[in-house]
Amino acid sequence: MTRSAPQQLAFSSGEISPLLHRRSDFQRFQTGLAACRGFLPLRQGGFTRAPGTIFRGFTRGNLPARLIPFEFSVSDTLTLELTAGKMRVWRYGSLVMSGGVPYELDIPYDDAAIARLHWTAADGSDRILMADGSQPLQRLSRFALDNWTIEPAPVTNGPFRVQNLDKALTVQASATTGTITLTASAALFQPGHVGGLIRLKPTDNSSIPLWTGNTTAAVGQKMRNDGKTYQLAAGTGTGVNPPIHDEGTEQVQLSPVIKWTFLDDGQGIARITAVSSPTVATATVIQALPQGVVDDPTYRFEEGAWSDLYGYPAVIEIDDERLIAGNSPSEPRTLWFSGIGDALDFFPGTDADSAFTFAIPGG
Repeated sequence: MTRSAPQQLAFSSGEISPLLHRRSDFQRFQTGLAACRGFLPLRQGGFTRAPGTIFRGFTRGNLPARLIPFEFSVSDTLTLELTAGKMRVWRYGSLVMSGGVPYELDIPYDDAAIARLHWTAADGSDRILMADGSQPLQRLSRFALDNWTIEPAPVTNGPFRVQNLDKALTVQASATTGTITLTASAALFQPGHVGGLIRLKPTDNSSIPLWTGNTTAAVGQKMRNDGKTYQLAAGTGTGVNPPIHDEGTEQVQLSPVIKWTFLDDGQGIARITAVSSPTVATATVIQALPQGVVDDPTYRFEEGAWSDLYGYPAVIEIDDERLIAGNSPSEPRTLWFSGIGDALDFFPGTDADSAFTFAIPGG
């Protein structure tokens, strides 16, 4: 039987540094251990055996792997095994099989990306978002135990960088919808812009008048109200009720019938698909552009915050029903907050539940 003098009655300090082995006056020396192998010290002073593990199998090719918990419910939990370029699924200690072999999914991550990967549940319990800082956010979706997909998360309305303030640098669009050409007044576009967003607002709206009541107007007439642009779809005048809707066509007066079609809300979004030169790029319109950016060049444009040019967030988390993303290469101190209840909505607004951006102050 092992004895100690003086008698040691507690072991709650666990292992202590060898530099303290002769410090009998030190409080933790009196409850410490030189070595604690296979046991866990308890706060109450005693110790207990450390729990063991059960061998369930090797990783794919016995390669280094990272295990990610995937929990749909208490009774439906999985473990995702990520190795370079591949994902496998474990359920209750066994690999999910497909056609007699372990199910595998191709993933766009190498060992380095897997090591720095951040993830969070979003858009339902069968989906998680992943970020590694070097490519767009990825959305992993489960449709069955042996049916998974991974794809770039469909973020289509932001976030954006600070608006351009150089009035000498302008951009003009060739059309309000479809595939368009963007022409800059000076060098602006770079290959890294491809895949990124751009938001355009007109410098002025001199060609589209404000809505006024009881004004004669022909079908096709465009007018602005509350920052939105509408086109008269039926009627011979504006009537007494202004249009306020934000999509489609609505009737605002019964007799005589007056209908207005919503065109835009004073700003538009496009995704750049190709760069021909520093001043010319091709883009696909996501949200209809105002006529003002087609009629005249505008300096009021905002580049997408996430792109190959400016980088992508490396850290993500869900909090209070918002997705929070941060730590991109170009803006490491900036946090982007999605709208409440929609992890992929980054359209900025002034409502309490709208998306917003916050830059952490500091030198």
